[in-house]
Amino acid sequence: SFYTWHAYEADQLSRFPEFRKEVESPRSEAIDYLVDCAFDSRYGNLILLAGSNRGSACLIDAEGQRVAAPVAKLRDGHSGVIRCLAMADGRFEPFYTGGEDGRICVWKMDK
Repeated sequence: SFYTWHAYEADQLSRFPEFRKEVESPRSEAIDYLVDCAFDSRYGNLILLAGSNRGSACLIDAEGQRVAAPVAKLRDGHSGVIRCLAMADGRFEPFYTGGEDGRICVWKMDK
């Protein structure tokens, strides 16, 4: 499940009780858990990091009343569960993940 709330007003902004079902598709990676979320100040979006038990992950734009398809798929960085997400300067370029495999991975969004 994933919910967003207005911090000062305590109003619910969005509700996704079946988050994994809404995001997963035959072309996407399986999602076993949500790692973290962060606000990307460059684009003004709330981005979720969702992971699989096999070490793959995806970034998902979660702004608004619906969850969009993954905006990026992360593969071949971790071999197990990802536990944390960090960004520099409030932007996802680059960003970092840490996992149970003992790795810290640096991810760049440029093509």
